[in-house]
Amino acid sequence: MIKNEKSVVVLRRVFSIMVLSLLVIQLFGCAAAVVGAGVGVGTYAYVSGKLTYSFDRPVLAVHGATVKALKHLKLPIIEDKSDSVSAVLKSKFADGDDINIDIKAQSERSSTIAIRVGVFGDEKKSLIILDEIKKKH
Repeated sequence: MIKNEKSVVVLRRVFSIMVLSLLVIQLFGCAAAVVGAGVGVGTYAYVSGKLTYSFDRPVLAVHGATVKALKHLKLPIIEDKSDSVSAVLKSKFADGDDINIDIKAQSERSSTIAIRVGVFGDEKKSLIILDEIKKKH
């Protein structure tokens, strides 16, 4: 009888860990990954279809690099709004996937960019855009 009780306790713990793991995976999506250095903090996060990256540059500098990157990638700029604390750019890939880029100030000298491609996100296309932005600094 004691063996059965211990087995039940172990199975409950294993089940609880599995459920918790699944919830964490669903909640956070893909984990943050390390990317090549460049001008910025050096890491990006891809969560729930959105790629985010922190730059050691003000919003207007990141905005300028983003405009140059989109032009270099031959992506049309459909919307472009910016000021010293935030910027929003919208574009579109030739296959119809929308591109939404939000840049927000974290301080006077740093900002965070968020890139979403399509409705559910496309990490590969988002990384292509981010890599080109990093080159334009």
